[in-house]
Amino acid sequence: MAGTGDEEREPPRRGFDRRPGALKAGRATSPDHMAGGGSGDTRRSAGPGNAHRADERAGERAGEERGSAERRGDERHDTLRQSAAAPAPGVKGDGGSPSGPPGEPDFARARLREIALAFGLLTRIPVPTLEAVAATEIGRSVWAFPLAGALVGMLGAIAYSLAYAAGLDATVSAVVALAVTIIATGAFHEDGLADFCDGIGGGRTRERKLEIMRDSRIGSYGALALFLSLGLRWSALQMLALPNYVAPALILCHGGARGLIGIVYLLAGPARPDGLAAGAGRPPAVAMVAGLAIAAALALLLLPLVPALAALAAGAAAVALVTLVARVQVGGYTGDTIGAAEQIAEIAMLIVVAALLR
Repeated sequence: MAGTGDEEREPPRRGFDRRPGALKAGRATSPDHMAGGGSGDTRRSAGPGNAHRADERAGERAGEERGSAERRGDERHDTLRQSAAAPAPGVKGDGGSPSGPPGEPDFARARLREIALAFGLLTRIPVPTLEAVAATEIGRSVWAFPLAGALVGMLGAIAYSLAYAAGLDATVSAVVALAVTIIATGAFHEDGLADFCDGIGGGRTRERKLEIMRDSRIGSYGALALFLSLGLRWSALQMLALPNYVAPALILCHGGARGLIGIVYLLAGPARPDGLAAGAGRPPAVAMVAGLAIAAALALLLLPLVPALAALAAGAAAVALVTLVARVQVGGYTGDTIGAAEQIAEIAMLIVVAALLR
């Protein structure tokens, strides 16, 4: 009974399997034994044929498991590839302006980022650090320029009011207000005005004019332009004198002049293929219209109707004039052109407001 496969085969008895390999650990594989020990499955010892079939079944199961794992891996790879290719929620795939409707979290975050970018570019006011800012984002943030300007004007108005309340007359208070606004912006637009005037006045050819604009040194034309800019603004503030006139005038002229910058992009293209202004590209129409709308809203909220409309008209005419001069002289706008347009628009608006409110 306990022999090997070399023994003469006998007819199998009930409950026993006499085929080779039927003995395991010296015990026959009987129904009683299977019921008393091991698992509940049938433990029949496999002969050569059964072993081969078992190996085939095991190979098939392993192949099925490998195929299933490969399919799962392919599905996960496809999912990751699609996720990487898909744009972030609320942002167009080409990096354009957010496409989600107002009210979505991504839309609000994009607008807040543009406000922070406008403040970081135009002022020295601390804002959250922005990483990986694309040049095209500057164009999309044009709508927020008047907000930055309005805050600068508000700081100047507070400084003027405090100086005036401290007993200083309008002459000195105006100097204090101008100093605060220049510090708040880092003389950003004043620098553009000086470079623009140096380039237009000192160069003979288009290439030479653009070269001079990029020179950080100030020339006689730039120095005279700064002197006239400060003198005209100081005179206008002194004419207004009372803080309740000066405050709305400063807020409007700083905010409105920056809101009218969109006119530059409507009338000309970049003068050179490189530089910040060229890299920013043409702002979206909705951003330019929003900037103009905010400038108009500031005027109508802060001043009576006639002075408000007159100030807006004067500022728009000033921006258009500077842009047309740049277009004729250098073939388009540069960053210095935009700075000069803002300064001259601010001066024109302040003079008109001072003349109409006195």
